[in-house]
Amino acid sequence: MRRKVCKTSKTLLASLPDHIMTEIMFRLPIKSIIMCKCTCKALRHLISSTDFVKLHYARAKPCILLANIMTFDCYMSRLVYLLEPNNMSFISDDSCVCSVNDPSEGVNLKLTQLKNPTYDGKHAWINGDYVLVNSCNGFLCLYRGHCPQTYVVCNPVTNEYLKVPSPVNYIGWNDVSRGFGFCPKTKQYKVVRWLKSTDRETPVTAEIHTLEVHKRWRTLVDTPVTTNFRSFDHPMYANGFIFWVYRDSPQSYCVVSFELEVERFRSLPKPPIYRQTDIRMEMIGDRPSLCSRPSRAKIDIWTIEAFGGVSEHWSKYVSIDIINIPRFISADYTCLITTCSKCETSFLLYHLYNQIMIYETKRQKWRSFKIHQNNFEAKPTIYTPSFFSLKDAVPGANVKSISAGFVWPPEKMPPYLKEEVSVAGST
Repeated sequence: MRRKVCKTSKTLLASLPDHIMTEIMFRLPIKSIIMCKCTCKALRHLISSTDFVKLHYARAKPCILLANIMTFDCYMSRLVYLLEPNNMSFISDDSCVCSVNDPSEGVNLKLTQLKNPTYDGKHAWINGDYVLVNSCNGFLCLYRGHCPQTYVVCNPVTNEYLKVPSPVNYIGWNDVSRGFGFCPKTKQYKVVRWLKSTDRETPVTAEIHTLEVHKRWRTLVDTPVTTNFRSFDHPMYANGFIFWVYRDSPQSYCVVSFELEVERFRSLPKPPIYRQTDIRMEMIGDRPSLCSRPSRAKIDIWTIEAFGGVSEHWSKYVSIDIINIPRFISADYTCLITTCSKCETSFLLYHLYNQIMIYETKRQKWRSFKIHQNNFEAKPTIYTPSFFSLKDAVPGANVKSISAGFVWPPEKMPPYLKEEVSVAGST
């Protein structure tokens, strides 16, 4: 009887046109697509095809990747979690991480568990000390905490990873920041690292590596960063550019961009923000944006208008009052921005203790969620999942993947998401 059902299922599957099967796959969560890929050759061939991979990424919505960190140094654990829309209702294809149903209909968000490809299960503490740099086209760039000159690019959806050739370890120089991006014109992925000398009078320098076989690290010229910068964090990739925010004094911040096609740095106008914490670069549409916190009870979002033009300048996009959320006023949290065509822009606050607040600009309303699990501490970042293969992205490279036969130890109690009482908000 079981064989007959299986045969019938394959017959029905084969009878469906490819465009209908593709549309069905587009509406499934990432984990479901991964499972479908393992069911039969027809689905595996469809999901692995170049057309499907490109169309899926073009329609994919930005999600929140929660990298469960193990130590104070923010090392990623063997599992990562994707906070993504639960599209199983097939009601709309405009769902995104900020599209939440009415309370009476239940939560339209889910936690999807993915594997960290840098873990092979043999030497957990050796292979598990990687720190996230940033993401690009579904790929994650990581560097090794105890050995900053070691870089890895991986895709937690396809379970592939690629070790980047190590740069020269110059005596008296330290890695202070990194960035990872893609050049749309040359179709090349590149890793950039910033170096600072122990000699305070020596200018900051930078190096770049193109992910191709036999490529070496090269020194970049004309870096705009001075020698007296104080912090250099939160790299972001968008549309062929990598952006960094750094503090050049205790009271002011600067933004620098790097165009991957011409490999050139440029300083952007100084944003009008001072003495603030947790400054992050995000994107609102095609505009680079800054998320800042001028006071304990307020969040400001700034966007740069006329990017790359003569009249380039910063403009305040919105101010969000969080006075009605007492637990966030005096807490350590991360502000992230998500956008989609359906709900325009939403802002997500991720509390240090796994409290998630989503603010929808259309409804001017907060939604509250809680991740439940003991000892779960995560570092959130915007991430758009993809089925792009590193073997296609870097032809000829020594791409490795987690063995299909490798069995991961089960978690004692997997984290789960639960909605709490909604909180009113204002702008």
